[in-house]
Amino acid sequence: MTAAEEPLISVVIPLYNKEKYVRRAVDSVLAQSFRNFELIVVNDGSTDNSPAIVRQYSDPRIRLIDQENRGVSAARNRGIRDAQGELIAFLDADDEWKSTFLETIKKLAANYPSAGLYVTSYRIVMPNGRERDAKFRTVRPAYIGVVQNYFGNAYRDAIVTSNTAVIAKRVFDTVGFFDEGIRFGEDLLMWYKVALTHDVVIDNSVNATYFQNAAGRSSLQKKGANVAFFGTMKKQCHRCGDSIPDDKRQWAQRYYRYLIRRKCRTLLRGAQWAELLTLSLCLLRRSEVVTRLLPRSSRL
Repeated sequence: MTAAEEPLISVVIPLYNKEKYVRRAVDSVLAQSFRNFELIVVNDGSTDNSPAIVRQYSDPRIRLIDQENRGVSAARNRGIRDAQGELIAFLDADDEWKSTFLETIKKLAANYPSAGLYVTSYRIVMPNGRERDAKFRTVRPAYIGVVQNYFGNAYRDAIVTSNTAVIAKRVFDTVGFFDEGIRFGEDLLMWYKVALTHDVVIDNSVNATYFQNAAGRSSLQKKGANVAFFGTMKKQCHRCGDSIPDDKRQWAQRYYRYLIRRKCRTLLRGAQWAELLTLSLCLLRRSEVVTRLLPRSSRL
């Protein structure tokens, strides 16, 4: 494939007050061995020096778009709408890629052109500085191909993250954009929507780094939006109707219920009683609340 035939990949970085980290993220994009990309940085109303740092770059492939603070979903959506590429790659402003990331994605897209979502594995840097590679119990090492039963695997492994996800632009015409009406799990909801109707493909080699110690990873507080998030997720299976196989729909519903139970346990541990009650009454059957949340010793 000649340089003229290579697909253009659009990289979207949502930016909100990341002056300590944004240079690291941008430099990791510019260091890619695959060169046919554009970098769209969407400044979501930052109040620090991070937009000025981006403006220091003279590379013509970089575009900085300014908008008022509307949240990470609105920033990503603006980048998608302005993108010229066939593939949309997402990178948070406080994370980074290895130089091989886009080259790896290009090969995945060439070998699995009908897929909707492409990912690689990643390294995790913890707040204490320790590092470890993500281990997927449901995807064997060095595996390259379609993730079989994505929703069944998602119970155990965070296979898709916001610093490794690359979505074919055509997919947004089918599933829509990131939901700007929720403030919790907007990325999980997008992966869920794409996986319902498209294959997820992985190259299980480490090509990105996720920094858990980066401060202020979101411009909006993710509170009070649990019901909105799960209510929106619940509608997706119904919206797809008969377009997805029964077994995939069943696994998607199981994954949905699993996420609710996990969130309820988190609220229970945090003694957030009002939010726990609201969520459980709205979205879970009473029997599930009793049997799934309470310790076995306290069940009737």
